[in-house]
Amino acid sequence: MSDGLVDGDTSGIMGLAFQSLASTGAVPFWQALTNAGQFASPEMSFWLTRFLDVSNPTDDEPGGVFTLGGTNSTLFTGDIEFLDLAATSSANSATFWLLQMSSLTVNGQNVQISTGDAALSAIDTGTTLIGGPTDGVQALYSAISGSQALSGQMEGFFAYRSSSCVT
Repeated sequence: MSDGLVDGDTSGIMGLAFQSLASTGAVPFWQALTNAGQFASPEMSFWLTRFLDVSNPTDDEPGGVFTLGGTNSTLFTGDIEFLDLAATSSANSATFWLLQMSSLTVNGQNVQISTGDAALSAIDTGTTLIGGPTDGVQALYSAISGSQALSGQMEGFFAYRSSSCVT
């Protein structure tokens, strides 16, 4: 758990990973509710707030909306593309929410990675990191204007302006 995570208005964390990653070994709440048929639809969705033009957001800015049992159609336009978890995952042995990565773009420009469409990507609402093979991560950051490789204890990490857009 990150330092200071439960300071302020936060009273705890609620894991969305699979049972195999749970420190307690417990069945995650979302899986228990799904297994018990408690949702109209076995879906969860996230809408995350972005503060692109706010130079000094406070620690208590609204962060977004988490919807269990479906989607909130007032928070998006267009169609949702539903994807199956990567073949390496199963309900009993899954660790991370893994998807086959079909493409990588930065500001609308395609970024070529050596693994092509064989790459796996993890969906993790609780991380600020992007990890992957060295050449793929370097290709990503070289496409971000103003990014730079860090050195010393931060070797292997990159810094960039927060106004850059990665999709």
